[in-house]
Amino acid sequence: MNGRLTGAVFALASVLSGVVFAQAQAPARRADVNAETRAAAEAGQLIPAGQGPSAQDGVMASTRKRVDVEAETRAAGRAGLLAPTGMVAPKVLEGNGSSWTRADREAQTRAAARSGQLIPAGQGTEVVPKR
Repeated sequence: MNGRLTGAVFALASVLSGVVFAQAQAPARRADVNAETRAAAEAGQLIPAGQGPSAQDGVMASTRKRVDVEAETRAAGRAGLLAPTGMVAPKVLEGNGSSWTRADREAQTRAAARSGQLIPAGQGTEVVPKR
C-alpha cells in the first residue's frame, strides 16, 4: 500500500511541476509586447524598416566583377561546356552506374523466378538501400 501511495504522490508531483514550469515559460501577452514596442519607439530605440541588418548581409557577396563572370560564361558556351537550357545535369543522365542492361536484369529475374529463388513480396527479411 505504501508503494502505491508513493507512486501516486510521485505522479501527482510530476504533473504539477510540469504545469508550474509551463506557466513560468508562458509567452508574453500581446498587450505586453505592444507596450514594450511603444516604449522602445518613444525612447528612439527602434530601427526604421529596411535599415536594420539583413539575414543575407555578407552571404551573397562576390569578389568577382559581373563583367568577368559574363566573359567566363561566354567562353564556356563557345567551348561547349554549358548544358543546353532546360536539360538535366549530365550526372543524372548517366544513370546509376550499372553495367547491366535492362535485358540482362530481366533475364536474371526470369531465371531466379524459374529456380524459385525470388522472395514473395512482404516476406523479405532485409531492406537493401538504393544507391
